[in-house]
Amino acid sequence: MGYESVIKNGERKIVIHKIGEHLSNAFHWKLEGRKNEEISERLRALKVIIYKQKLSMIFSNPYYCDVPLHKNIKTIYDERAKNITDEKNDLEVNLKEIQKHLDKLGEK
Repeated sequence: MGYESVIKNGERKIVIHKIGEHLSNAFHWKLEGRKNEEISERLRALKVIIYKQKLSMIFSNPYYCDVPLHKNIKTIYDERAKNITDEKNDLEVNLKEIQKHLDKLGEK
């Protein structure tokens, strides 16, 4: 989600489209401390319908920051022109989510 495959001069490239630009904003909003529900509402105002559960999946997916999990997938990452977020932002978002879960466990 957020990318499309285009062929230019006989070469395949994977580029970020409009939804991808909005997903990039979603990562920044998450870093600002906004909840998935609020981010989902902001995206909906931009005509991008993504439920908060799907946002959780996106935020935890390393594909969006160029972290290949398997050597055979590396070529897909190499074909992309740009990432929706960078590894640092992705890790910060995921660390915040992990800390939130740990805090909830500590409350029990």
